[in-house]
Amino acid sequence: MAVSTVYNVFTLKEKKLLHIMYSFGIESKKILVYILMGTISVFMVGVVSAFLLHEEDLNFARNILLIHHQEKVMKTLPEKTFYNMGGFVIYVGEKEGRKLNDVFFRYKDFTVIAREAVYEGKGRFRFKGGSLIVKMEGKYFITFFDNYTLDTIKIVSPKKRELRISKERIYNLVNIFTSLPLTLLGFFIAIKMLRYHTHIYYASAVIIIFKEIFMFIFKLYLF
Repeated sequence: MAVSTVYNVFTLKEKKLLHIMYSFGIESKKILVYILMGTISVFMVGVVSAFLLHEEDLNFARNILLIHHQEKVMKTLPEKTFYNMGGFVIYVGEKEGRKLNDVFFRYKDFTVIAREAVYEGKGRFRFKGGSLIVKMEGKYFITFFDNYTLDTIKIVSPKKRELRISKERIYNLVNIFTSLPLTLLGFFIAIKMLRYHTHIYYASAVIIIFKEIFMFIFKLYLF
């Protein structure tokens, strides 16, 4: 909004239309309202999107796809290669159908190393003769086992975290509403300071950089 406002105001100045408006008694405030009316639909779409679209929704969809395609991936899993499967890292020394030998399995801070494993389908593994390593609060905990069953679907449980969604909603709304004061700033910069085309790029760059820095600091504080 701010960048488009800067461009539109400069276009009016360049074509002498701004002076004509002033000669008819149209004040700067009214000109700003006319310009904003052209972008109000984009602003409203942004507000609605802030409530409906979140990064957590993308993670949710990704996990759903991972679960549905896991069977196909396991059939084509290469041997003696660390394979990244949507956040899962798995290594298999040898593979005979659903039987896996010399298995390394990792997801985030959760690691399983086993002599062998059997993939039972639907994201379920049964490990034999190995160890389970978990990282918690900066410390590693290791447990040895003879048999261990792991259900990967439960690990990537397609469950939305409501707290994170609420924070993302706040972040999106702040991102949208900061456009309003920046639009006012861009309007008066265009009215008072812009003389050449190159000034448009400078003003736009300053506005964009300022907003990105502000949103970066706000995101660090919020999350």
